[in-house]
Amino acid sequence: WCLTTGKCVPTTQNVSIACSQNEELFVPEVKMCPSGTHPFGLTREVYRHYNNIDLLLSLNDLPEAIPSSQHYISAFVSVSNHDYLENERTIQYGERVHGFFEPTSSGTYFFWIWSLQGLESWLLMRDPPGNVPKYSEDKNGLRLIARQPQQSGRVRSFAAAPQMKSVALNMTAGKRYCIQAISVCYSPERRGTHVLRVGITRSIADQSIRFPNGQELSPFIAHNCSLLSNCPACSSKSNCFWCDGKCSSRNDSAALEVCHDGPLFDMRKCDRCADFKHCKTCTGLGGAGQYCFWDGYRCRAASPRANLTLTVTKLEQCPADCTAQTNCSSCTSNNNCGWCDSSQECFNMGTYLTSYSRGSCVMWRNHETGCRACQSHASCTSCSNEFGCGWCHSQDDGSRGACIPID
Repeated sequence: WCLTTGKCVPTTQNVSIACSQNEELFVPEVKMCPSGTHPFGLTREVYRHYNNIDLLLSLNDLPEAIPSSQHYISAFVSVSNHDYLENERTIQYGERVHGFFEPTSSGTYFFWIWSLQGLESWLLMRDPPGNVPKYSEDKNGLRLIARQPQQSGRVRSFAAAPQMKSVALNMTAGKRYCIQAISVCYSPERRGTHVLRVGITRSIADQSIRFPNGQELSPFIAHNCSLLSNCPACSSKSNCFWCDGKCSSRNDSAALEVCHDGPLFDMRKCDRCADFKHCKTCTGLGGAGQYCFWDGYRCRAASPRANLTLTVTKLEQCPADCTAQTNCSSCTSNNNCGWCDSSQECFNMGTYLTSYSRGSCVMWRNHETGCRACQSHASCTSCSNEFGCGWCHSQDDGSRGACIPID
């Protein structure tokens, strides 16, 4: 079975020819078939916090970059949806569509890029390498061939700006050209649905733009799956799977045979950072290849916008457990903890809603508000306005007295 073309071919044929010169996506045994949809077309990735072109270009130097969402598209047409923006107040985000284009006939090609409701879009390409392995992840050869200028995201035509069309490119049938489109987009809530399209024509005068699809396209693949050290980065590659704490090639039948937990081919089945509510479970998730970071009081995936002053990346860097603290001062000295006055308990700020889902914590404090100090109040009014404090007045003069803690 050829994952690229979605066809069954005789094993007696030359594997490279039978599977569009992509042996990594040739499946000879039933046990090697991935679960779910077979990868085909191009790889589409969304990155929540990558909101400019330079950040998106930096992904080419980060083989273990973890997308917010990832799936495959059968043609070079990408339409945004709301899945990757769930519970996220995102104004702008980044999108990358990449893989390989294999022309069916030799000759001249012109490439066009167009983005609706996008801020800026680039189209990059790399020629097939010579003596370098054909699946090399060396991105130095990527060059800009077309771009949609910034702030032109409302245009309705491919011909809105001359930069949106590439120069004439001479391409050879059967060769695989690495192609990548990156776009900075507005959230659907702000500007509506985002659409990214890349089309091709065969001559300067030809205005019948068509979108590459089918056997012309194949998804991005990792050059060496074993170098990927975390589940999302591994399972988001079309030729890799994650099992028992390591990444292997889908073509590795021996690794599949010894996979005890069941292979993961879909990054959505990997552990999500947001599901971890404590620093130790968050940072201890992936060992040396961890992809979760403790950011103040919650667990987050790697991001270029991480708060470096609060980020904890190693298990031994985690602060003391909040629940072990027995008084307000020791509790609130930890930025991650909060003290509940009504229950006299220290809790993790990231678990407040789950710990007190019925509103049982009437008043809580943290490092910003400070602890309750009844004795600091010198009047009945200020004392009684402080939760947990009461004014004990003199029998002879109600204005005289002391502010004391009460149950």
